[in-house]
Amino acid sequence: MRFRSQEVQAAAAEAERQLAGVPWRWWVGPDSDTHVSDALLKLGYERTGAMPVMSTRLDRPLVPDLPAGLTIESSTGPEGAAEYVAAYASSFGMTSLQDGVVTAERNLRTDLGVLIRLVGYLDRRPVASSATLISNGVAGLYWVATDPSYRGRGIGTALTVAAMNIAQDHGAQVCTLQASAMGTPVYRRLGFTQVSEIGLFTPPA
Repeated sequence: MRFRSQEVQAAAAEAERQLAGVPWRWWVGPDSDTHVSDALLKLGYERTGAMPVMSTRLDRPLVPDLPAGLTIESSTGPEGAAEYVAAYASSFGMTSLQDGVVTAERNLRTDLGVLIRLVGYLDRRPVASSATLISNGVAGLYWVATDPSYRGRGIGTALTVAAMNIAQDHGAQVCTLQASAMGTPVYRRLGFTQVSEIGLFTPPA
């Protein structure tokens, strides 16, 4: 849910009502209203972390170092959505919600830009994902994930590079992302630098 230009207390009450019983956090980013962080703290929310917002220029194609046996394919159509979700579900704790997430992926808006989803396969099993949404010369990078059983092999890096190169092929000049603690060192090696951050706030118990 996204709130804009309304009282934080009313927005918090609505979020708490709609998300009752579900673990959730409030993200406060550089595009949020300036008073939101302080207002949340006054309501008893706790700032529990932050995610770096990073960017890099897309001025040269990168050569992906593909781990042995890894193939990367574009995810399209209904079956593609299922494979794409299967590739990231375990990384984001969504295994038990997988059917609902597949439905959500199949019903995403199509008017925001060019969306390209990628799936990394080992032995024809979907084990990694990435996606890029390209609009106005900027590529947002999303859902970079590798199944925990396959981490440490450079698979996530390969999926990131593949998405960046596709974005450049579509005319994007800049790539942006929100980085996890695990992903930040990978993105720095690929030339990303931090430009801002998103604060993470946990609602009161």
